[in-house]
Amino acid sequence: MADLTTGQRDELTFLTGIDGNGAIAANTYFTWSVGEDLGRAWLSKFNNDGDGVVRSASSPAGTGAGTVTYAFASGLSEQEKAAYAAALNLWSDVANIQFRQTDSIASAGIRFEPTNEGAGITFVPSNGASATGRGVTAIPSQNSPDSRGGQLHVSINAPDQNFDSFSPDAAYTLSTVIHETGHALGLGHAGRYNGADFSAQSGVYDSQLWSVMSYVKPDDPSGAFNALSPVKGTNWSTNNSGEIYELHSQTPMMLDILGMQRIYGASTSNTFAGGQTYGFNTNIAGTSRQFYDFTNNLDPVLTIYNRGIGNTLDVSGFRTNSTINLAPGTFSSASENGTLVNNIGIALDTRIDKAIGGSGNDTFFTNGNGNTINGGSGSDTVYLAGTASDFAISRGPDGATLAVNKLTGATDRLTNIEAIEFSGPPVCFTTGTRIALMRDGGPVEVPVECLRVGDIALTAGGGRRVIRWIGHRQLGSPDRPIAPDQAPIRIRTGAFGWNGEGHPRPRRDLLLSPGHPVLIEAADGSEALVPILCLINGTTIRRETVTDIAYWHVELDAHDILLAEGLAAESYLDGGDRSFFAEASDHALHNPDLIPPGWRGRCRAVHFDGPLVEAERIRLNAVFAYRLEQACLWSTSALAAPST
Repeated sequence: MADLTTGQRDELTFLTGIDGNGAIAANTYFTWSVGEDLGRAWLSKFNNDGDGVVRSASSPAGTGAGTVTYAFASGLSEQEKAAYAAALNLWSDVANIQFRQTDSIASAGIRFEPTNEGAGITFVPSNGASATGRGVTAIPSQNSPDSRGGQLHVSINAPDQNFDSFSPDAAYTLSTVIHETGHALGLGHAGRYNGADFSAQSGVYDSQLWSVMSYVKPDDPSGAFNALSPVKGTNWSTNNSGEIYELHSQTPMMLDILGMQRIYGASTSNTFAGGQTYGFNTNIAGTSRQFYDFTNNLDPVLTIYNRGIGNTLDVSGFRTNSTINLAPGTFSSASENGTLVNNIGIALDTRIDKAIGGSGNDTFFTNGNGNTINGGSGSDTVYLAGTASDFAISRGPDGATLAVNKLTGATDRLTNIEAIEFSGPPVCFTTGTRIALMRDGGPVEVPVECLRVGDIALTAGGGRRVIRWIGHRQLGSPDRPIAPDQAPIRIRTGAFGWNGEGHPRPRRDLLLSPGHPVLIEAADGSEALVPILCLINGTTIRRETVTDIAYWHVELDAHDILLAEGLAAESYLDGGDRSFFAEASDHALHNPDLIPPGWRGRCRAVHFDGPLVEAERIRLNAVFAYRLEQACLWSTSALAAPST
């Protein structure tokens, strides 16, 4: 199972009514939908044999559904029938559930019928209530058709839109078919609403970006939580022949896939079992092909799922700029007119090994497994998953660029790529950061961009060091924002407490690159370096959202601890990533052989986790709490000033 955030886990439980242990959970859609009936939930799952006959009264979560029969009532068009059949196949291709059409409408497990009322309606028979929050793992079987509960049926009214069409003007109906069949198989809504009873978005993962079962589009400014989404800049609007169309999820999305697998387990079909090509030149079989064939679906809004390896994402037919991220759980941007953003998701636990770009200026992010990237024409850039020092770059015998990760051995093979960047966090200061120096016989603070080789830096231990090299690098632009893990960390004034002279540390807000280590002191008086990203607390130390940033670093005559805005932070140590900076060649004056010293010259040990780091996190939280009480004029009689 994928490593989910707390918010994703909560949303997955709400969507399915089943917790991570397979037990019927409290406070989910299946308790809300019946009026918050405390202690009870109405939910069920198919539990059939190969002939569509119910096997037993209940079954555990994660067990296969067997075969579910379905039938079409009279009055449905051939396009409607094809759309419903394709939707069922999509669900079968991600979860362990099989379907078979029957001509016997009365005996079918699911009946599809026409309607002239409402939009989409799914009736799911109730087989009784189940206790919630008590560890009950016996999920009632869906008995449709049943003399007591009735027959599960689905109907969609879309008089102005075509079924089974990927035209932008049919986007809502396409999404509704996937949505309603999701209900039929056991998923609820992603929030506390149903039909016209919609009050507000329930959380950041109550979004069609994550679930086709949501009412909320990720680019809707009225979404109460969209501004807090971890995925920024989403746009699902497209211009078709002068008309602006709002697109919707076309397939099960990331949390839907995990949700259906929580109910029935992973698919056993061969459709997405490895070796598939998504996009142009697709080799996907069956009715699911039409969703992932970009000659047919020119404005894809979908999630790619696969349980195997050797898979490819091919956007070679697009002439616009594409951004392709091969890491599972991320989103890519690629479409015919180039306006869609975050419209292609890679499902959690899904591996894509190869990407092929189009004729635009494409950007690729690798996933660390050793990818094959063909940029196509245009000016294309690859961001390797790591820092420059992690890779050995060489030219292969066929002219391809080979990037070998020194730590894992994974090799990225790059062709038609004009630039290589690194998505790992650099270890740098940002423009404007003031560094403590000795100038004209006295201590001063000078912005990092105004430093000079030969300046005398003051160290945290009270010593003095000569600056021997200064490097800088501009990352990102408004048109091509930096990768999220390269964005700086903001450290609020006084986040680390106060120094012996009563000055806050840092004295002013300070921006550091995520990987930049700062000096901390343990309870026993020992010192260590900790990357600032390991100390993020979301309040006084948090990520800053930027599109571009200038990073700087300062090398001394020996590795030491500088004072940046009064906070102790390490100087540059060459681990082989000097080429990251524009002034890389300047170092030839000091190191003519250009041999990096590596990490052995570090003046302090670096800790990423463990008791020392955890103790510092606790101390920083105490500092924040104390300063908050002071600012609010609350009584501090019960809270002593924390150590600094």
